[in-house]
Amino acid sequence: MASEHEIRSMIGKRVMLEKKSGAKFFGTLLSFQKERNRVTLGNLTIINKSGGITSTTEKRYFNADSKITPEIA
Repeated sequence: MASEHEIRSMIGKRVMLEKKSGAKFFGTLLSFQKERNRVTLGNLTIINKSGGITSTTEKRYFNADSKITPEIA
């Protein structure tokens, strides 16, 4: 899990969020809500654990305990 400072430094940048299930979400980190321990991602590309790929422009909320790292081009 990234620290609060690390998460805040990535706001506005493309990141990869990996859930414990193995699903990966690539998107723009829009916000971090400390009191709810969640982050918001937008403009998502989703790779599910079986390898299927989906893209969406909607915003999604995730638990900040997920693994969050900068996206590597």
